Amino acid sequence: FDFKLIFDIRGFLPEEKVDRMGWNKNDIKYLFFKKLEKKLINDSDAIVCLTYQSVDILRTLFPTIPLNKFVVIPTCVDVNKFRNQKTNSIKKQEEEIVFGYIGTIDKAYDINKVIKIFSKLLKYNHKLIIKIFCKDSNDYLDKIFKSNNILKKNYTIQYVERNFLPNELNEIDVGIFNLKENYSIKASFPTRIAEYLSCGIPILCNDFNQDITDLIQFNKVGLIIDFNNRDYHKTYMDIYKLLSDKKINIRCRKLAERQLSLQKGVQSYLQLYNKLLV
Repeated sequence: FDFKLIFDIRGFLPEEKVDRMGWNKNDIKYLFFKKLEKKLINDSDAIVCLTYQSVDILRTLFPTIPLNKFVVIPTCVDVNKFRNQKTNSIKKQEEEIVFGYIGTIDKAYDINKVIKIFSKLLKYNHKLIIKIFCKDSNDYLDKIFKSNNILKKNYTIQYVERNFLPNELNEIDVGIFNLKENYSIKASFPTRIAEYLSCGIPILCNDFNQDITDLIQFNKVGLIIDFNNRDYHKTYMDIYKLLSDKKINIRCRKLAERQLSLQKGVQSYLQLYNKLLV
């Protein structure tokens, strides 16, 4: 048929099923999707990826595919809904800090490492609070908090409808999450990153892929932390230093508007469509 084909991969789907769902690479379903993926990559007129790191990986696997066939469009956010309502106030040591965690706690994510490091940071300031917004079982999370000796006054767990999530996010000071480091995660761009930044919230996460690390460090909108590092006092002081920057909220918001807005994503897709329709 005489039409243009765009393969919008979003991520490495077969590998995601292996890394997150326990698929075996010898299973027929994995082999089927790998063959389909290969055909789509070879036959497509354009390939849309979420990260530049995934483009590098695909170009290594498919060296005959020209670079101009690849387009990187990260996960976007509606900046009109997720707005920065925070006032710029400098955090002081021993002052309350509210951590926020959105969405899935398993599969691609490791909530255990987040709760563990939070428990260590509590030793330096008992006023720290973590708010978890998810659909998962409260009993399951309560057990993890209890096993880490975290009192109920220091955490909340609640499910929030998406329409109300922006208001809840504006009650937190910093977003935190840990992604399991594996092959497929190099192609991922979690939605929560754009949502945090659009609300003017800096981010704490691990070094799970190069695009996110570069985005956070280059734009100074958060910290890349080693959740296994035992120097928790340094981590604690780095967080306070980050939140003592009176321009941090504005910087996060401007980055979201500039690079991660829904409007920016729409423009990128329209440019691609127009290019292929010429």
